[in-house]
Amino acid sequence: MSQAYGCGQLKLAGNYYNRGKFIMTACYIPLAVLLSFSESILIALGQDVLVAHYAHEYIVPMIPAMYFLGLFDLSRRFLTCLQYS
Repeated sequence: MSQAYGCGQLKLAGNYYNRGKFIMTACYIPLAVLLSFSESILIALGQDVLVAHYAHEYIVPMIPAMYFLGLFDLSRRFLTCLQYS
């Protein structure tokens, strides 16, 4: 992204940014589905039932936070490239 901006190709830098958002969303959806079943997965792996329940209670509210953290990091990297070029 920084090379595209450095060459003056702002449209290409924007394309890279949008492509990153698309790829992140495409990877996030299966991960969110997998994490929503974390309690069953942990119990199947041999974790204690109470520990698996507490882990599930922590993981489920963090699922949206992970997505927005990814968007924030992508935007931060994009704006950093624009700032120092």
